[in-house]
Amino acid sequence: MGNIFGGLVLVLFDFYFNIGSHSFNILPSFVGYLLILRGMAAVEGSALWRKNDLVIGAFVYSLLHWVGLALVGGRIASDLIFIFGVAAAVLQLLVTRRIAKGFLELEREIGADKYGERLMGGWKLLVIAMVGANILLLLGLSAFTVIINFVGAFLYLLCYCQAWKWYRDNQPSVR
Repeated sequence: MGNIFGGLVLVLFDFYFNIGSHSFNILPSFVGYLLILRGMAAVEGSALWRKNDLVIGAFVYSLLHWVGLALVGGRIASDLIFIFGVAAAVLQLLVTRRIAKGFLELEREIGADKYGERLMGGWKLLVIAMVGANILLLLGLSAFTVIINFVGAFLYLLCYCQAWKWYRDNQPSVR
């Protein structure tokens, strides 16, 4: 499950390296999706965790998106960049929801009800933050989008860490 956490960090946060007028994402989301796939494979139980089609699709999209941006750089219209960014955000939300639903299912299999609902609540906050940030971006208030996205991602990761720790302590077979 540590791989899932590392993958979530790479998916939810962007790490850019700037050279002159060019920006390059040095830790792209597709690496995060690979880590998530690896982490999901290590979790025993829940059938939801074995449904990797969504994460594989997100991996392929983010790889193509990363390569496309690397090749064309800033030479594409900002509207297209926004549309591709919204598509990436939707995939992030779908994958993070799949993870939260996976925790809910794992808890049900164990007969517990501890952190899965809390993680779903963290996911709902992430949705509100991402949608709100994109609305602010459309309104030209981009300075606030970074803060809102960071807070939403941080809260989701905090809920994930609590669920992961609880599950790790109650399921020693998790790697």
